[in-house]
Amino acid sequence: DTVIYCTGYDCNFSMLDESLRPQSSRAQGAHVDKGWKMSENALSRDLGHVPLGSVSPEFAFLDQNFYRGRLRSNPSIFFMLESVHEEHLLALDVTAWLFLAQITGDLPLPADCEINQFNRETLIEAMDSPLLRRQVDPAYRAKWENTIRVDHWAEDRSDCRTRDMIWNLWDIQYRILARDALDSGYPLGIGSFDTLNERGQALVSFNMITDYARYELDEGSSENWDTFRDCDPSRCYSIFTGQRASPLKRQWLDLDGSELEEIVDGETGDGDGGTGIIPEIFMADMAGPGSLSLQVGLQV
Repeated sequence: DTVIYCTGYDCNFSMLDESLRPQSSRAQGAHVDKGWKMSENALSRDLGHVPLGSVSPEFAFLDQNFYRGRLRSNPSIFFMLESVHEEHLLALDVTAWLFLAQITGDLPLPADCEINQFNRETLIEAMDSPLLRRQVDPAYRAKWENTIRVDHWAEDRSDCRTRDMIWNLWDIQYRILARDALDSGYPLGIGSFDTLNERGQALVSFNMITDYARYELDEGSSENWDTFRDCDPSRCYSIFTGQRASPLKRQWLDLDGSELEEIVDGETGDGDGGTGIIPEIFMADMAGPGSLSLQVGLQV
């Protein structure tokens, strides 16, 4: 067996024989019922009903060429493509288990009609996320760009409705990952395709916190020149031990040295000090209009 591992911003399969490559023409959208309508959301009044366009297969779960990374035209080859933004290590690990389950026969290849149904259900669920749909559906993106102006609340990340859309974007991606973890027997459970458990919700909230770090900077202060790397990391912690992330000793541009004690502060906030006791409540309060409060309780 041969495994080729490549990195880069653009997928390029030119090293493969044409029979081993995905067919670029197999866009999603054609398999969805013409009467499909997006679920009501905060932008429904502004954008109205937009028929589903030819969805670009930017994520692995949106590409009709594949069944869970397995090339349908040649089921002996698997492609490990991006499935979740900014969660590459966990997604890679889960996908490796997913491939192993298929190779060993624990997750057999279904009939073609079942694959179409599986992919269609995933697509429909994903297209209920306004931000995800904007990214991959040209028709929806065009309507957005022609309707939503720069002064609209959807362009303001501090607005609670925008925060809800960003949460929804992370949520669907993690629910797809949770389904793969369940079906492959992956040892970390973060929920299911229907709903995330407390660990899954914590992962979503950590991504929200890190995503918003740069937007919480005090731009009006001439003395405070913090970058997003200087944010308070203590709201993020290990979902296994409860150990909270340690802050940097000083602003990261002023860090000097290579030893751990020269870079990070030994204090870990309200964490358990590595004893393995999970904090009962995780709170992340974000300042500003439409502040986001997340409360996640973890159990092991």
